[in-house]
Amino acid sequence: MNREMAESYITEVFGAKVLLAESAHNTLDILEANKGTVDLVFTDYNMPNMNGFQMAQRIRALYPQMPIVNHTGEVKGALDAVKSQFKTLNVSVVTKPFQWDEISIELAQALQKPDAAMTVGKNISSGDVPQEIKKAKEAFIRRIGTIERKFAELDQWKSAIQEFLNSIYAWANLSDSMGSKNIKDFIGGQAAFFITHNPYPYLEFFQAIDNELPRKASDKAMMVGDGATDDGLLTPVLAAEKRKQLEAKADEFRRIGFSDVVVNNIEKGIITKEEHFNILRTISKIGEQGKLAKWPGPGVDDAKKLAMLDQIIQLDQGYAGGLKQYKANTKKLLKDSQAGKNPFEGFTPEVPEGTQLTEINDRYKQMEEEGLMAFNKTAGVLVAGGVGDRLGYKGIKVGIPFDLITMKSYLQHYIESMLALQEKSNSLNHEARKVPLVIMTSDDTHALTINLLEENKYFGADGLSINPTREDVMNNNIKQIVILKQGMVPAVVDNDGTFVLDEADPFKLQVKPHGHGDIHMLIKQVGLDELWLKQGRTYTFFFQDTNGVVFNAVLAGLANSIRSKFGLNFLTVPREAGEKTGAITRMKNMDGRDQTINVEYNELGPLLKATVNPAGDVADPKTGKSPYPANLNVFIVENQGYHQKLNETGGIFGEFINPKYADDAKTKFKSPARSETMMQDYAKALPGVLVGFTNFEKRDVFSPVKNDITGALGVVKNGNYPDSMATGESDYYATYRRRLALAGVHINVKGDSRVVHGIPFNDGAKVMYSPEFAGTIDEVKSKIKRGSISDRSVLLIEGKDIKLSDVKIDGTLIIRTAPGVELDINGLEVNNAGWQFEDLTPEQLTDVSIPQAIRMRGYRLEKKAQMVIDIEEPGEYTINEGYLVETRSGNLIRKIPVEGLKIDATMADKAVIAKTPEGGIDLNSKNMVMGINGETINIKFDAAMLSQFSRGDFSGVHPVILNITPIFNIRPLLGLKEEENEGRLAKA
Repeated sequence: MNREMAESYITEVFGAKVLLAESAHNTLDILEANKGTVDLVFTDYNMPNMNGFQMAQRIRALYPQMPIVNHTGEVKGALDAVKSQFKTLNVSVVTKPFQWDEISIELAQALQKPDAAMTVGKNISSGDVPQEIKKAKEAFIRRIGTIERKFAELDQWKSAIQEFLNSIYAWANLSDSMGSKNIKDFIGGQAAFFITHNPYPYLEFFQAIDNELPRKASDKAMMVGDGATDDGLLTPVLAAEKRKQLEAKADEFRRIGFSDVVVNNIEKGIITKEEHFNILRTISKIGEQGKLAKWPGPGVDDAKKLAMLDQIIQLDQGYAGGLKQYKANTKKLLKDSQAGKNPFEGFTPEVPEGTQLTEINDRYKQMEEEGLMAFNKTAGVLVAGGVGDRLGYKGIKVGIPFDLITMKSYLQHYIESMLALQEKSNSLNHEARKVPLVIMTSDDTHALTINLLEENKYFGADGLSINPTREDVMNNNIKQIVILKQGMVPAVVDNDGTFVLDEADPFKLQVKPHGHGDIHMLIKQVGLDELWLKQGRTYTFFFQDTNGVVFNAVLAGLANSIRSKFGLNFLTVPREAGEKTGAITRMKNMDGRDQTINVEYNELGPLLKATVNPAGDVADPKTGKSPYPANLNVFIVENQGYHQKLNETGGIFGEFINPKYADDAKTKFKSPARSETMMQDYAKALPGVLVGFTNFEKRDVFSPVKNDITGALGVVKNGNYPDSMATGESDYYATYRRRLALAGVHINVKGDSRVVHGIPFNDGAKVMYSPEFAGTIDEVKSKIKRGSISDRSVLLIEGKDIKLSDVKIDGTLIIRTAPGVELDINGLEVNNAGWQFEDLTPEQLTDVSIPQAIRMRGYRLEKKAQMVIDIEEPGEYTINEGYLVETRSGNLIRKIPVEGLKIDATMADKAVIAKTPEGGIDLNSKNMVMGINGETINIKFDAAMLSQFSRGDFSGVHPVILNITPIFNIRPLLGLKEEENEGRLAKA
């Protein structure tokens, strides 16, 4: 399509300002520059560097509600697949070859202006005719001669004809090459737009054009939007037949119970698509046709009517078995609820089969190693449908920085952990597999999750696919991270499962989330389970959004799944008797049914009292804990069995409904309800013998963040664990202290009790290492030997090949190494003021100038001083006996004294504190920072400043280069040109 022609067309028909873009990237720039003022994007598919679908994905992520219309032709023989792709993004598609009526209809519907073409006709007929339109009219008349006089004879249609003529004169000379056939197509396209929306007054006019225009006998005449012929062209006879077809459709839907207003909208051509007729038939079958009874007549809110039908189509496609099955399932659940049916009737609870790994012993470490071997043949699934409002964080929960030392988000931590284990597993197996990660989002989190991933280059993962089609998946045309957006289900208002309209919009059904169990249905719909089997992936691990220590359990849990041949392995922790946490329980029935499932805490006590223990949910006297382990919603499934169950069920497992009744007879609802599903209820599809658990030390693998400070205070008053940001972070540090203690480091694992704004937690040394540094306990023991770390200290290790022996830390030590760097640190002593958590004042808790990630904790990180060892140049390094030594292949390269490392400098510039070595020179930044007598001097790396530096009196100071940069890379920092630097080096 000619861009200028499209611009003129849209401007005249819709009265819109058109912004022309040169490319897909330019389109994104224009949208950013005109944020909030663009109403619609109209684009081609085939474009350089980024196709139309990829651009639509980017637009959707940034502007979720932006109407988009794409015009495309055969795309490498995959037109249907392209259409399917666009459908997932709710993008309208006009296919080539097309006519202008198709463009008119799609743009009008997208902009909700179905009568836009008529509007411009009225404007022109009222005398408001631009000069270019007058010229176009003259050219039009010259081309078709006497046709206007012919029209004038039709007195009864004269006004309508003149209005219509004026609206199409503008198109007559848009192309120099336009011949009579093109004019005819233009006129036909315009006629079709009018006929589609109000066909009858223009039928004679349509026929007159057809008779007047020169054409070959083989030519077909005018074109209508939903043509019955293969190429979309209709003769006047077929146009009349089209009218009869609409009348027949209207009669059909009158017979199946639709109101007159719906029938009129069909008869007048407002509803023309077969997919809309099909969903109307579905609506009739489930008795919901009354939801359309208050529609206005044809010509009023037509776009909203079609949008409502599209919404119902999406709801029908988003549920296994469609809306008919959803309503049947919901009615059955409501019937059971009304009757007070006990879901556990006839079942007797037992303690399930499982493995205790609460102690880190040789068996535990062996299972970690076995799990690491198998890890590269797994897939991961993160259910991340939540926002952080409840936690005092405006944004998605996986975007919350889960520690203040690195400020890495939960999502970054999860992905980096997965990638590090992937690399270690591949190394053991001599393979190069990528472990896929599926992320399920919701309406609230979808765009924000995409933004977080794209802005950070997927945190090192190999790309992102958003709502791929089944064809994409079957052809393995997907990236390492796959986002699947969760749909909704209709809300119901009575025991018959009657749907309800949205209170704010009568053209929408009220919908609600179906629960995180939808992840199974989504995996099935796109075929990921099939792809994983083809790729030889044997297990999949599922987890949720704010549990920073979850990867501590994955390897040993995976090994236990393999050893025990579990179809589903719940990763659990010991449960207190009466704790408000679901319990994993084996349920046996006399009829032979046997299930190991999650039983909610409010159901467990009554169940036990009614069956095996009159005392209910009480502790085992030997362990002091409930015999039924706590459900974490973290589990591992065996993929072959998972695939079979998805085929049998479509991915719907264990639905339930919880209506709030307004009367004792349980006939009226206080508010609309909906059926729900939980991802752990996959267990209900498996025999109990195939489901087990692996039980870990509680806070070593489970410390979720569920409450803000106020909510946590209420929980604490009731005697329960705060599950706040403070406990989530402190438990995370404690897991690392525990592993260092196992390596022989003298460290207080538990830490000291501390209370911040009423929230109790254990505060101790803040120890962290990156996943690439160590993935198992044995790997930690192989890299860290002995030494000591005080309670007030911070240790951060980021790098792969780092070893520490007899290092004593009382303060803060930050170690970072680039790939290819091997570093051994022996006998180093660190003594500085360090980094400490300081409580926020009550005023600071409400100070909006303080980031939410700080306020939600109740404390901030005060950085006073630190030692930073940051090596970027690949090589072999040792810090030993007072020297930093670089060697390569056993040969000494350089030897630098490290006395400067012991200077306790007060860092005034907090912006550079984390990357600036104390008492050293950072050759990888634009500043030189030296610690002198407790002060900090910042010197820029240019020639003039260096000269000033050289004249200073710095006797007794030992600067140390810690950020190692190749000497040839220093030339830009010194302000030297290439040849100058090389010359000076040669002289030296």
